[in-house]
Amino acid sequence: MKAAFLSLFEKRIWEKDSLNGLRAISMMAIFIFHLSDPIRHHLPQDTIVLNTFISNLTSSVDLFFILSGFLIYGVLYRTWEKTGTLSFKDFYINRSLRIFPAYYFFVFIALFVNKLQVKMMIASTDPKIQALLPSYSASVDRWIYDALYVSNYVTSSHFHTWSLSLEEQFYLIFPLICYFILFKLTTKSRILFLVLLYSSAALIRYFVYQANVGDQPYKVFDLLFHRPAHTRFDSIVAGILTFELYKNWNLVPKEHNRIREWYFLIPGLSFLAIASFIPYQFSVYYTVFRFNFSNLGYALVMIASIHNLSYIGKFLSLRIFAPLARMSYGTYLWHIVAIFIASTQLKVNVDSISWFQFCKALGIGFSYALLFAFISYMLIEYPFLSLKNRLKKD
Repeated sequence: MKAAFLSLFEKRIWEKDSLNGLRAISMMAIFIFHLSDPIRHHLPQDTIVLNTFISNLTSSVDLFFILSGFLIYGVLYRTWEKTGTLSFKDFYINRSLRIFPAYYFFVFIALFVNKLQVKMMIASTDPKIQALLPSYSASVDRWIYDALYVSNYVTSSHFHTWSLSLEEQFYLIFPLICYFILFKLTTKSRILFLVLLYSSAALIRYFVYQANVGDQPYKVFDLLFHRPAHTRFDSIVAGILTFELYKNWNLVPKEHNRIREWYFLIPGLSFLAIASFIPYQFSVYYTVFRFNFSNLGYALVMIASIHNLSYIGKFLSLRIFAPLARMSYGTYLWHIVAIFIASTQLKVNVDSISWFQFCKALGIGFSYALLFAFISYMLIEYPFLSLKNRLKKD
């Protein structure tokens, strides 16, 4: 237990410290978005800019995708560079030991609790509860789509697991693309292939938009554009491209250049501002190009922060971010439960919620999320991570 606890804070020489900061901030932003989403219309409406910004924090999941693309491609690239081949067996075993234990623990604990809730609802004589029973029971029965990692295409029991499904689909397919295509190409050809692959996602979104032109509700946008892998994979490719340019094009030289840092940071923050302060409407911008402003913005900020001597790199490399980043997977899995607990503990007038009440719920909810993530890390994730490391040594 002591080793598990200390591992949250230890310095790891193979890590880019600034990426821990990006991961931690991304998780906090996603938490704020999901906390605000069901109560957005009850928050003070005189702060339109702030409300719009919070409603667009959903783009923070793009940063998760970019980090996944950057890090996983880095693992595959270095393995190929060192050995001239890829071991699919080793890759899939390592990914499975990292992802599956905590994920399926969450899925089956939630299923157990939800089934108990259904039994209690069946036993209830309250007509309001009986009216809710069919839809709630049907939602519980959709747990299988979470278990199969297809919740980005089929509505499942948990609305936040879609991004994990998308990433798992990426882990399943991408090593094959690397082995049979990418690593057979020259550096320039590889980058050209990735640029074309990145651009194709926007083209797909455009065709989907043209087939659904009209004043569509956000739910349609969510199902057609926000969740599916075929409309969102450009964020992962942006992370892959970032690693490729970082590794082979000397974008981040060993001798830090302060001016070069701003070349990436200013455009990156500008793109993120465009993605963050325009409210939802079913338009070409929002359905097609907003994703590009978001993922390119995050990618540019990441490039600016990779060097630990940069201003933003120093901030993102603060040690406080390391444990938050290492618990981010568990935090993401359990944060909806934490939000529910926080909302039931607070006496909130549903017709009007002040920013003070919102911040109070944020503090309580995020504390619960970290508690659940800590338990998940200590009891489930760390033992399997240790097993993964032992298998590597063998």
